[in-house]
Amino acid sequence: MDPREGRLVHSNPPTGKRDVKAREEEIRELKGKISRQEAEWASNFEAMKNDIKNLYVAKFEAMIEQTCIIHLGIDFSDVNPCHVMVDGKLVKDL
Repeated sequence: MDPREGRLVHSNPPTGKRDVKAREEEIRELKGKISRQEAEWASNFEAMKNDIKNLYVAKFEAMIEQTCIIHLGIDFSDVNPCHVMVDGKLVKDL
């Protein structure tokens, strides 16, 4: 930091075309790394969304199986994860 002006001063300012080109290349490499990282994160995000969906469906099906055992006389064949119960009736919500 320059004490006279209260701002940061670059310790190694580019001194010629070679330095500028080297820094431009470094910037290009960093941008490439950022793009690859963003693509990896997007891929991981999609995988996690699919995992959550699959887990939700599996747990929902297990819940229906357990409920059928407890309430033998009730038909749960129309129930799916996109329905909610409102006043004792199935309502498609999602």
